[in-house]
Amino acid sequence: MKNLSVFETKEKIKREKDFKIIDVRENWEHEIGVIEHSIKMPLSRLVEDYKSLNQSTEYGVICHSGVRSLQGGSFLQSKGFKVFNVEGGIDKWSLEIDSSIDRY
Repeated sequence: MKNLSVFETKEKIKREKDFKIIDVRENWEHEIGVIEHSIKMPLSRLVEDYKSLNQSTEYGVICHSGVRSLQGGSFLQSKGFKVFNVEGGIDKWSLEIDSSIDRY
């Protein structure tokens, strides 16, 4: 699975209609902040919920720092999805892209 920087991810969101972000953080983490239009799919539910995803869409998988997104992305990749891991997660996104998202 290829990694994307937060800057590459932001550009893909802007440029590509068929690119979406899957946020695998838990519900309490989503209350702190989210990337606009991301798909909330906590890692703890991914095995059940992934079937709602479209296999023709490319996905960037994000978590807090990059560990859970690697796990979730590997799972999705094993199911035939084209996925990228967003390096540094929402923490790096908050630092470099959108400071309105609180860090934790």
